[in-house]
Amino acid sequence: MDKIAKSLQDYESVKHLNPSNMNASEGLRRLHQLINKDEDLKRSIEKARSQELPKAQQNNKENAPPKKTVSNVPQTNGAKVDTEAVYNECEELKKKGNESFKESTENYLKFNSNKTSLENYAAATKTFYEAQAKIEETLKQSIASEARSNLEKLYVQILSNTAMCCFNLNEIEKTIENCEKALILEPTHQKCLYRKALCKQKIGDNYNSDTKLSELDRKKKQLELYQEARQILEQVLAVDKTNKDVKGKLEDVIRTVTRIQIDYKQLAEKKVAPKKEEPKVVEVEEAKQAADQTPKKAKNPTPGMDKQYFEDITKNAAKTITGKTLLMRGCV
Repeated sequence: MDKIAKSLQDYESVKHLNPSNMNASEGLRRLHQLINKDEDLKRSIEKARSQELPKAQQNNKENAPPKKTVSNVPQTNGAKVDTEAVYNECEELKKKGNESFKESTENYLKFNSNKTSLENYAAATKTFYEAQAKIEETLKQSIASEARSNLEKLYVQILSNTAMCCFNLNEIEKTIENCEKALILEPTHQKCLYRKALCKQKIGDNYNSDTKLSELDRKKKQLELYQEARQILEQVLAVDKTNKDVKGKLEDVIRTVTRIQIDYKQLAEKKVAPKKEEPKVVEVEEAKQAADQTPKKAKNPTPGMDKQYFEDITKNAAKTITGKTLLMRGCV
């Protein structure tokens, strides 16, 4: 437990200094998953951290410099961070991005123009990334906890919207990247979990056309990705059991997992099964020729009759018939 708490603290320190650090983000995600699975461990971690907090606060008070205004805490370079101005600016960028996204959907429905929609999605994505950069730069600074909390909430919303645009642009890896950043700060964010599951499913489907791998390896990769998508969707339902879209998608994924498992098992058995030797065509042809050359025996119409006796009767019958025929013609 102490090792987990120490690792958690180290990763959080790194994220505080550099919010875009992907290694720290991945480490935090895995630790949160591990802690959430064990209620006893979760309570122990929370208790330990709550005990450490007063000590840290006391140390900070003893070593703290003279009080400064809370509204604008100075940066390391002496400049002041106007968190409220940053928040308002990024909120406006979010609205601007949302408008571009809305226009892309309306254009597609109205004009059925996929090109125009993609252009609007790209414009929205650019706006969201601009807002992300501003928040990330601000979070690197020493700011008040309330301002940090507000910026982080806005950051998660913008990450979620960015992921949505990237998914519509078929930028799967970028979609996953934005979702995972958001899940670090909010592990139960339903939209990001759902989009991440869709990405895993889409990557799995893409293996159908991957000619570099054998059919068995393709099925193995598909099975791994679909099982991961299933786990993520089950996480969403654990948060909200009434989500019909997630329920339907989970049912589809489970059916696909079952089908892939059957295909994979058959391919694996086929790979290890010994091959049966097929009869040579030459030997079959030779057997047919030998059968054709074998002299056929005369059929004996009466089973059990002596062969010589049968031949004598046949000859006498032939003579009698010939004599009667000649007599009738007046030749005798």
